[in-house]
Amino acid sequence: MDFPWCSIHLTPGASTFVKGLADRHLDLMHVPFQIGAPATAVPDDLHQNMVCQPLEQKRNATSFKSALFSLPYGVASALVRGHVSLEDFTLEAIQDERVRSVVNKIEPFVDSDIERLYGRTLGPAVVEVIMKTGRKRSCRVDFVKGNPQNPMTMEEYEEKFRKCLSFSGRQIGEEKASAFIKTVKELDRLDDVSRIVNYLK
Repeated sequence: MDFPWCSIHLTPGASTFVKGLADRHLDLMHVPFQIGAPATAVPDDLHQNMVCQPLEQKRNATSFKSALFSLPYGVASALVRGHVSLEDFTLEAIQDERVRSVVNKIEPFVDSDIERLYGRTLGPAVVEVIMKTGRKRSCRVDFVKGNPQNPMTMEEYEEKFRKCLSFSGRQIGEEKASAFIKTVKELDRLDDVSRIVNYLK
C-alpha cells in the first residue's frame, strides 16, 4: 500500500477526516482516537503499541523518528496544518507551538472490537473531535487512503512526488519533474522504460 501522508499507517486514517477541521484546532477540547492494538504493536509485545505508548513520550516528539512513530503528533499536525508531509517532520515543525498545544488533546486507545475482528491486519480507525462548545464530530475510516480498496488518484501521487522531491538531495528541476510524471502516466505504452530513470539523474 502507498499513502498520501508521510507517517505511520494509522495516522492517514485520522488525517482523512481531521484535515477537514484544519484551522479550527483552537476550538478543540478533546480528540479520542480508537484503534486496534495488534496492528501497531511491537512484535515481541502485543500490548506495547509503538505509535501510542508511552503516551507522554509520544505526545512530546523531539526528532524525525519520534514524530514519525507518534500517532498523537501525526493527528495533531493534520488538525493544525491540514496535511502530514515531510515538511511536518523538520525540527522546526515538530517544535511548532500550535501543534504542541493540540497534541496533548489527542487520546489514542485500543478498541476491543477492532482488535478482536482485525487482529494483526490494518483495521479501521475511529476518531471523534469534541469542541469546546460541546459539539462532537466523529468518523470511522475502514480503508485508509492508499489501501487497494481506497486507492490514491494519479493527482495525489503527483502531489506526493513533488512534495517529496523538494526534500531530495538531488534536485532535478521542474522540467525533468514534469517530464517524469508525464512518462509515468504513459508507462504502459513505453518502448523503453529506462527513460524514467534518466529523468532522475
